[in-house]
This record gives sequence, C-alpha cells and structure tokens, in this order.
Amino acid sequence: MHVLLVDAEPSFLLRCRSRLEQDGHEVLMATDCQSALDLATQMAPDLIILAMVLPPTGGLAVLEALRAEERTRAVPVVVLSSNTERRLVERSRELGAVDYLTKTLTTPAVLSAWISEWLGAHRSALA
Repeated sequence: MHVLLVDAEPSFLLRCRSRLEQDGHEVLMATDCQSALDLATQMAPDLIILAMVLPPTGGLAVLEALRAEERTRAVPVVVLSSNTERRLVERSRELGAVDYLTKTLTTPAVLSAWISEWLGAHRSALA
C-alpha cells in the first residue's frame, strides 16, 4: 500500500515512515501544503495521513483541495492533529476524512495498528 505522510515535523515523519516501511508499505512524505498536493496528485496514494498544522495554509486547506481534485477526491484521508476542537473535527469529517487522530497520542506503533485495522476492514475495496 502507498501511504502519503504529511506533517511539518520531519522527525515525526521519519519515525512513522520507518515503522510503516517495516510493515511493508511504500511511504511518501511531505512537510508543506504544496508538496502534499503535488505528491497526492502525481502518485494517487492509497491512504493519506494529514496533519492540520502545515505551512503555509494548514491541513484543512489541503483536505479541501484534495476533495476538489478529481484524481484525489476518493483517496482516504486520516487527519492528525492535537487540536480537537469540535468545529475542526466536524469540518474534517464533512470533507470526508475517514478518521481524526489526536497527534499527541499517535506514535508510529499506534499509526501502524490503525492502518492494519483499517486495511482489514477495507481490503476488498482496495483490491
């Protein structure tokens, strides 16, 4: 599975990439909005893990742009944020985010387990 990890913190990205690659996934990484959109459009990943704190306009703008683009409209997106304000969670879900994970609680192992669980539930749709 191709996973696009998007976060402004390179150390977090590297830790997560290492774990997900051990799990057998191919991992792409982006640290800003434009590179996230470019990679998503070019590579059409199977899953996007998208942080909300992202330069220059934020992850919500990226999610909106992904949903507006034909090639990325249906790509599952998991939002990753320390901000759990109801309006942000609701807006993410309105834009089709499949889940909203609290970043401070999401370690590489937690992310790996979430992806494994999600894959188990959606394997036939991805085949």
